[in-house]
Amino acid sequence: MDTVSSLRAALWISLGLSACGTGSSGTDPTDTGTSTTGNQAGLCSKPVELLQETDAGPVPTGYVKCSNRVVHRERAEAAELVSDATGTCTWDYPCLATCEASEGAFCNSIQSDADEDCRCNTTCTTDSDCDDDEACYPNGVHSTCIPAHCKTDDDCDTDMLCELKTGSDVCGNPTYAQACQSVDDECRFDADCSNRSECRFDGDKYACRAMSSSDCGRPFTVEGKGRIATAQVRADWLEASKPLPPHTQAAAWWLRIAQLEHASIASFSRFSLELLSLGAPPALIADVHQAGLDEIRHAQLCFGLASGFGAGAVGPGPLDVRGALSDGLDAPSIARRLVLEACIGETLAALEAAESARRASDPEVRAVLEEIATDEQRHAELGWTCLRWLLASGDAGVRSGVLITFRQALQPAEASAPKGITGLEAYGILEPQRRRDLLEQGRLTVVLPLATALLGESPEAVLSSPNLPA
Repeated sequence: MDTVSSLRAALWISLGLSACGTGSSGTDPTDTGTSTTGNQAGLCSKPVELLQETDAGPVPTGYVKCSNRVVHRERAEAAELVSDATGTCTWDYPCLATCEASEGAFCNSIQSDADEDCRCNTTCTTDSDCDDDEACYPNGVHSTCIPAHCKTDDDCDTDMLCELKTGSDVCGNPTYAQACQSVDDECRFDADCSNRSECRFDGDKYACRAMSSSDCGRPFTVEGKGRIATAQVRADWLEASKPLPPHTQAAAWWLRIAQLEHASIASFSRFSLELLSLGAPPALIADVHQAGLDEIRHAQLCFGLASGFGAGAVGPGPLDVRGALSDGLDAPSIARRLVLEACIGETLAALEAAESARRASDPEVRAVLEEIATDEQRHAELGWTCLRWLLASGDAGVRSGVLITFRQALQPAEASAPKGITGLEAYGILEPQRRRDLLEQGRLTVVLPLATALLGESPEAVLSSPNLPA
């Protein structure tokens, strides 16, 4: 049995479902059409030029901030680097992993309130350094090519701006969007949306869309944005592993996975409080606490692999948990987070870990992945069990929120070619295209059938009309 079929069968059995039925079809009572927020485009009062630091002092970036907080690209300006800000890493972090494969990239140290974080920066100077559908975003040592549907305001309709949005996704990765405003825009900012939605460009306009579903396991999010702890020199989080061949890319990969596993501990800790607030049965709460302990073990194993591949003594720094309970403790809000973090995030994590273990030829890496895959499958089963318990409450708001969240999160993935590390499946890192195909198959053949069964809806009903009001 292949990886997808095996996981699908295990989850169905764990929920006591005898067949992959799709339930009944029918009209969704929440589908009332799409409303607009009346956000105005093309207006920029009291513009302020955004500046970048250089050796000669601050210079313009070409980006302008308006009094209503909109940022747009008025013109293209070259990015500038401060000469003494490069190459300042002070400890043994496998930063060269991606740098050595990218022209114009370098490692530098980023000082935060909590600690020092060493990162690889792939820089650009002008738009010509980027692909045709990208622009060079001037940000000092962090200047980078970003997706751009427009290069400057001149590419947009009369009185419309080439608007820039920056943020981070549920996995803590930076996100960018640069596109022309439109009279059809439904929003300007995330605050214009609700129900765990965000304002983003959707092909022809800015619209409220669901927060991206996780493809990095169970993320720790606050207001839909992922948080992870920076890495620091320490040895107490290392699970000793057998000697591994030094490999900077593998070390960087496993260090990132370790940071995400560490963040999952916080996610489960919060979920236990959420279940307590809803009066959940003791068995569910006990299982959630056990899952958190599993994630401690996963983080230690992954920090151990990162160290074994050459990262040295490395572990997590402080994790920012401020506002962790600010996203709503009502049952519908908790259910929506559960869908994204567990029913989708944990299910796909179990799938990826199992397939990565199957393809890994290094015995040390394969043993770690097999242990993680077994635990992640149990966590996925727990997530779906908790969702069934919440749905059984009969709360119409819970069912409506769950349906909308699945509907938005299961829309087809973008067709652009995936990017990532290649040639390292022996060390547990799936080829980018294989990984994307696997996760998309998991969404449609594992997550979708389970969602339809628990909701009593047909697949068509779950997937239809993604543009519901926020």
